[in-house]
Amino acid sequence: MFSRKKQMEEMAFATAIQSDLAIRAISDGVVVCNTSGHILLINPAALEMSGFTVGDALGLDISSVITLLDVHNQAVIWDFKQIKQSLTRSDLQLKSNTGAKLTPVEIHIIPSNTTKLPDYQIVSSSNHHAAPQDSFIITLRDISLELKSEEARMDFISTASHEMRTPVATIDGYIDLALNANVATTDDRARGFLEKAKAASKHLGELFADLLDVTKIEDDGQAFRYEKVDVNALLAEVADEMNQQIKAKGLALNLASATTKINPLYYAMVDKTILREVLTNLIGNAIKYTEKGGIALKVTADDDYITISVKDTGIGIAPEFLPHIFQKFYRVDNTDTRQIGGTGLGLYIVKNSVENMHGKVWVESQPGQGSEFFISLPRVKNSDGLQI
Repeated sequence: MFSRKKQMEEMAFATAIQSDLAIRAISDGVVVCNTSGHILLINPAALEMSGFTVGDALGLDISSVITLLDVHNQAVIWDFKQIKQSLTRSDLQLKSNTGAKLTPVEIHIIPSNTTKLPDYQIVSSSNHHAAPQDSFIITLRDISLELKSEEARMDFISTASHEMRTPVATIDGYIDLALNANVATTDDRARGFLEKAKAASKHLGELFADLLDVTKIEDDGQAFRYEKVDVNALLAEVADEMNQQIKAKGLALNLASATTKINPLYYAMVDKTILREVLTNLIGNAIKYTEKGGIALKVTADDDYITISVKDTGIGIAPEFLPHIFQKFYRVDNTDTRQIGGTGLGLYIVKNSVENMHGKVWVESQPGQGSEFFISLPRVKNSDGLQI
């Protein structure tokens, strides 16, 4: 229980600051409460979102005024004693007091003892009201319009990508016919033009396919069909399928697990098709960015996780680029990469696909020394809790 003196201090703070024009002018919802969750301050925007009035809300527990639901429509529990530093979430909905309206919100929770506050400090410099110690500043931003805009954008990309695949496939087919010596006669110069057109058509088709994959990921439409997969066997299958491309560039392939006398059985519960696509993407990148040397594939495991590594002897990645390579549409821009095509979506798809299967992906690289990509996936356990 708080002392009477502390309660009086908190109520004095709330009374003094509630009329502050800086607070009232903020379009985002602002709430200040103590560690027990009792509301000391709430601005008009937050009141409108919650369906309360000032008199109703002040002094109440925040959980009875600001009801947040997670993606499973379960109420979020407010536990300020566990909050030691600022945090942000944008996957929640605010339920109004009437229960008739759900507002998607981005929420920031900032302990008052942190040194950095948002640009729109809730205390104006004119009155110097200081928040009580051990209080929390909470901002709620309505992101309904942003989500609608993003949804419309992704719908357009998805529709355009889907519709464009047919004409691109048609163009690709006619180019194949023109390059077929049994169907058409072309001189060397014309054949060169057609081969360049074929490469451009292939790149365009890959872009549309990647855009469709991205829309599925971002619309939570990536359907997973989980099954127990022998990771070593799957990696060997993908390596065999891509070995022709590896040989065509004069590169060597080293599949480490296949060189052992006993090939260990490492199983993961994953979507086999999606994991195959992930491995194909990583090995394809290794081929693309490697001109000499080779590609090494390896599977290792501990008690809990299986780790797949794809290592190349290619151009490598500078340290300043490493934090960004899994971002959407990001491509390393330097003299070594400008002549190499790509959509900038492959690694973004890899990262999201792996994380959606409860795994993680990372990379280690140095310029001129190649790159090594790692995928870590939970290892399957049998009914006795032992690894298989």
